[in-house]
Amino acid sequence: MLTKRIAHLVETGSVAPENCLAVTFTRKAAHEMKDRLAKILGNTAEKINIHTFHSLCFGILKENYKKAGLCENFRIITKNEREFLDKEKTEEMPDFDDLIKLTLKLFSENEDILSAYRHKFFNISVDEYQDIDEDQYKLIRMLAPSDSCICVIGDPNQSIYGFRGGDAKFFNNFKIDYPNAMLINLKNYRASAQIPPLIEAFERSGMPFSKFSNNMLCENKSVRNILKSLDDIAPLNEQIKEFKGKIDDNILESLVQIAQNTTTKEQFIHEVSLMSESDTLDSQGDRISIMTLHA
Repeated sequence: MLTKRIAHLVETGSVAPENCLAVTFTRKAAHEMKDRLAKILGNTAEKINIHTFHSLCFGILKENYKKAGLCENFRIITKNEREFLDKEKTEEMPDFDDLIKLTLKLFSENEDILSAYRHKFFNISVDEYQDIDEDQYKLIRMLAPSDSCICVIGDPNQSIYGFRGGDAKFFNNFKIDYPNAMLINLKNYRASAQIPPLIEAFERSGMPFSKFSNNMLCENKSVRNILKSLDDIAPLNEQIKEFKGKIDDNILESLVQIAQNTTTKEQFIHEVSLMSESDTLDSQGDRISIMTLHA
């Protein structure tokens, strides 16, 4: 729905593509939105700003690194990544989880910078709005005051990220934050409670399948074992292939592909630490995909 709405706005000339901002929760969702818009709008889609919350903040901080108190070539590190790298290499790297906090601080202390981004992101779209946390909510409210052009999609009944700060109250208060907003209710087809028995059936039958959640890939015990075992001597993809049979084939294939496109252990760990299990989904894979609703 967000994709078609953005495409319509751009095609009708209502909003310039460079003034559109779409925010999703995963890199995979962002890539899919880019692909869909490219099919509709062609090269024009490249001008549309499509980000996850963290990639949006990373870009803003890169463009304003001095005002943010960062060095020009700063790199963000995740808590998972910090665990696998030498301490002395990571002391001056901001934490991945602080990206939004640093951006909020930048905006709070520099009204001119905030004003510039409000002007740039004239039309804002946010997916899975029921799962945003307090800092993400503050960021959206700073970029989109009450009179802004903003469209969000979500379902408070699907809010499942309370354990990491997500709160459906922000979705439920949307009409209060934006008094002129129009609410549209769409029918939802929820996942069936029969999924667990299906997994057991697939396991008994020997049918090829992979399970996908929206959990961070680094939370997977097998992936953590791989990251801890890596060295700077042998080629990364060869080291990873040694874990064949000890990890899901689909995840293994994804890790090998990432290793082939990275040159150092640190770069590889950085890429993997940003991924969720759902990012490893191969839409062309010859297997059944069993997924959580959010994945």
